[in-house]
Amino acid sequence: MRSFVRYAGSFPRHYCWIRGGSMDRNTELETGCTGLNKESKPWARGQQKELLKQLRAPRSMRFMKVLIPRLVDESNHNAQNLNARALLKAWAPSDIQFAAFADSDDIRPEISRHHIFRLIEGRFWQWDCLIRYLGSYDAIFYPGHQWFDAWGIRLRKLIAKKVPVIATLEGIPWMPPETKMELEKKVGHEIHTLSFEASKHYVKVLAMADHVVAISPFLAEIGKFLFGDKFSVIPLGVDTEVFYPAVGSQKRERITVVCAGTAYPLKRPELFLALAKAIPDADFKWYGGDRDGLLERLKAEQRMQRITNLEFVGGVSPEELAEAFRKADLFVLPSLSEGVPKVAQEAAACDLPLILFGFYEAPTLIDGKNGVVVWDDDELISTVGTLIRDREKLSCMAMSSREMAKAWEWSLISVQWLEELRENMRAGSAT
Repeated sequence: MRSFVRYAGSFPRHYCWIRGGSMDRNTELETGCTGLNKESKPWARGQQKELLKQLRAPRSMRFMKVLIPRLVDESNHNAQNLNARALLKAWAPSDIQFAAFADSDDIRPEISRHHIFRLIEGRFWQWDCLIRYLGSYDAIFYPGHQWFDAWGIRLRKLIAKKVPVIATLEGIPWMPPETKMELEKKVGHEIHTLSFEASKHYVKVLAMADHVVAISPFLAEIGKFLFGDKFSVIPLGVDTEVFYPAVGSQKRERITVVCAGTAYPLKRPELFLALAKAIPDADFKWYGGDRDGLLERLKAEQRMQRITNLEFVGGVSPEELAEAFRKADLFVLPSLSEGVPKVAQEAAACDLPLILFGFYEAPTLIDGKNGVVVWDDDELISTVGTLIRDREKLSCMAMSSREMAKAWEWSLISVQWLEELRENMRAGSAT
């Protein structure tokens, strides 16, 4: 007989369909089955059967279960979600079952081999995420920094089985002014943090995490200063199936300078207006969506100043962005607060020299080798003007970017991340 079982604590329309028998509340929490019914995708039904099989097996024969509370469907282009998707694409260990989230059915086959929770639609999806944190797992890996992530970890520590929580540090969180001044003395230069609003839940996640992976040595230094000695360093990877150099040389009369990122104040896209105005013999292009109408205001300012060598392209797919990078000559990132900008790694993988600010000490750029580190806006504008007139230097820097990017392939980097996860799970089981 078919029975429909409601997921514990979830919402009325979320059910798990099982052939025969019944499922008690503990089994619901063990499987985490939800959003599945007889019309579910075949891979989802297969995951459910495999989980039930594991539950009935002796404990010594069960695989470990790890929750990666990130959205991994194809429609989501958030940088951290893309990282999680890249890791899941690379990982297929026989002894670990990974679980992640999706808010659509657009999931690649290599991702769907993992256990994917289809979140409920509408405004309650965040509560759905929170509830998932309370399932039966052996570790929580790569949590986000939204309110439901912080509360999910907090509630789990209060009412569920204690398991290792392994977070990541990918940016400099907000801190009180006196703490910031002390840290700046320690690192020897000014730093720029995320906003308080962007950091308020992030710092809670970092504080509650048992271990944190920083994506650069500089971030690890900051993390240890703020949260204690629980940091390791592993870089992020690049999807080299998408971001790769152009084939053959492409000589162009005019130099094209590019940047990519959602247009909001922290990214400072208005600096591209200043660049285009100061350097009329080059073309400037900004790729990325709008936030709060900033792009429209910049376009209006551009029309008013009659700047014709600048284009705000808007949002594009990763494939389109990679193609744009291959047609460009130089990548410039105006933002002052970053961790290790993923987009700069992607640009380097497409053979582009980089110009970045030095406040976040990105290992993506070695000053003078594959680009230039700058420290103020005037220096940035001057450096761009100098480089675009030295094609030989641009070419040498482009080759260096290409060589450096070979070490960032996810196929190599993902091995380090998996070993870090295993090590923390072993440490957690020993305590």
